[in-house]
Amino acid sequence: MLDPQRDRRQLFDALRPPAGYRLDRAVGTTYSLDLLALLTVPLAYTVWDGEAQQGELLRDPLALLHGIRQVADRLALFCQAGQISVPRANQRLFAYLEQTVVEVTPRHKDGVFHPKVWLLRYAPSENESDSIRYRLLCLSRNLTFDQSWDTMLVLDGVYQAQRKVAYSRNHPLGDFIAALPGLAISPVTPAIKETVAKLSDEVRRVAFETPGWDANFEFIPMGLTGRHSRPFRQTMRRQLIVSPFVDDYFLKEMATRSPHNILISRLESVMAVSPAVLARFASVYVLDPTAVPETGDAEAESLQADSQPLSPSSGLHAKLFVSEYSRSRVELFTGSANATTAAFTKNVEFLVKFTGWGSEIGIDKLLVASQDDGQVRLLDLLQDFKPTAAAEPDALQEALEKLANQWQRRLARLPLTARLASRSTSTADAEATFDVTLEIQPDETAAAERLHLPDDVQIRCWPITLRPEAAVPVVSDSQTIATVQGLSYAALTAFFAFAVTVARGENQHTTRFVRNLPLIGAPDDRQEQVLRALLDNQQQTLRYLLFLLADSEVPSADSAALFQMQTPADGQGRALSLPVDLFESLVRALYQDPARLDQVHKLYTDLQKTGDADLLPDGFEVIWQPVWQARQQLRTEEKDP
Repeated sequence: MLDPQRDRRQLFDALRPPAGYRLDRAVGTTYSLDLLALLTVPLAYTVWDGEAQQGELLRDPLALLHGIRQVADRLALFCQAGQISVPRANQRLFAYLEQTVVEVTPRHKDGVFHPKVWLLRYAPSENESDSIRYRLLCLSRNLTFDQSWDTMLVLDGVYQAQRKVAYSRNHPLGDFIAALPGLAISPVTPAIKETVAKLSDEVRRVAFETPGWDANFEFIPMGLTGRHSRPFRQTMRRQLIVSPFVDDYFLKEMATRSPHNILISRLESVMAVSPAVLARFASVYVLDPTAVPETGDAEAESLQADSQPLSPSSGLHAKLFVSEYSRSRVELFTGSANATTAAFTKNVEFLVKFTGWGSEIGIDKLLVASQDDGQVRLLDLLQDFKPTAAAEPDALQEALEKLANQWQRRLARLPLTARLASRSTSTADAEATFDVTLEIQPDETAAAERLHLPDDVQIRCWPITLRPEAAVPVVSDSQTIATVQGLSYAALTAFFAFAVTVARGENQHTTRFVRNLPLIGAPDDRQEQVLRALLDNQQQTLRYLLFLLADSEVPSADSAALFQMQTPADGQGRALSLPVDLFESLVRALYQDPARLDQVHKLYTDLQKTGDADLLPDGFEVIWQPVWQARQQLRTEEKDP
């Protein structure tokens, strides 16, 4: 169970490579996405503790830069189109996420893409003869800064490279990963296609280990074909349903399968269920208000304040289904699916099913609190549901919200592109300005559709690098729906925010979200310009060089101190001297981890491309060239022993 006070630490620990390994590739899925949360994920793959120094590393641009530059081209994140939250703070590093985030939609026109899965490939960093390792995370949590009670399953395994026949139980997982690019609403990059193909192929020959109990498991992806999924048996002795969102039809159907039923959900969700359906459950629980932190994690609250969430950010969010047939046969389902009809008929979801003994995965094991093992059990967090008088809903406001959400879904599926045209002819690229047009692209068989906005619907859009005050209106009945003029080089982005406002008289409702659009005609060196903007003096560059060379085994406390290190500099930020640590770090990396020198070389060449070699500390060239020549010689010897 993910504790709201510790969930980010637990997730970071789950993402972190095993000792002696490094992240090679990763594929993740989420329904809703906070871009800043994604930007902090690579810190888990590097040497720094995500919670060190009260989150200072998460707010250090150089820490984030180091993490994202290492893994951006090996990370693919698939999310529901239209469910990226609008960041309140401009973060230049979002440019590194444009080729990482893939917006998708399910086959069913009324469904959503809802799985929360990470598949991670780890390669040995020390002994190259060690086996490739894989890790699967199956969560109920989205990639946001929510403070909610969630679940997380971690399965580790070893890739059996010599095995000719795949493990049959892994085929559904491999098929799920392979299907993801086919759900994308925009073209997927070759790098992501390659990552998906490699992981979907290899995972079929991974020997996953069961997580500490005697149980068989199987992977259950749902909704990829748009067909109904019903993984539950028709009859059972007793069942437990844990879900933040429920509906009458699904609960009624499930209750007919068992004479003894237990439901755990949110108060507002249970209040909407008919009394006749609730009467079919022997026990109905809701989260105890004391289990929801009032102030919570100050760091998480501060980070979440930088984005506008699209869904509730606290309370119960775990999803579990436990079916008991006898003491020796219990089925436990964990993953993304809510206890709703849509989850099992329309959405793309992912569950893992365990079959084992009741003493290990049964209902009592989950509910009954233990006084001596210190683990959080569900019953500790719950109280009996007691119906109360609900506030009368505002029918007009609900209608406005529903209509706004419909337009959000339509915009999410719209095949949009952002096309650049140079507006100024400045000799310095960094001083050039651009006009960007948002255009609806035709499909292969028909002309581009047109947006026809009724009088009571207004849509505005803006690049997330600008404030909402810079928004321009989306126009009706045109292939070009908006034009943003005079964007600076630094303001160029593929991420565009949309605000849909529906108004009736004095009442209105606004929903906001972000789309990641194909950016056509963008300069090739945008990421190098972002790097140049962050490394604005020699002192910053020297700090970053030391980050790149940090020993992967350095304790997190020492690593945090490294990020805070200040090097001697004059009033213009020029390093007054090269620290001995830099030369020692270069030589140590040459013999212990030569790949780190490749990162230094990339930084070196990027600064050369932008004409900013003067940002390198004075004297760096003298110590760098012989080290790099030795690195190239080692690479030659590795290829031709």
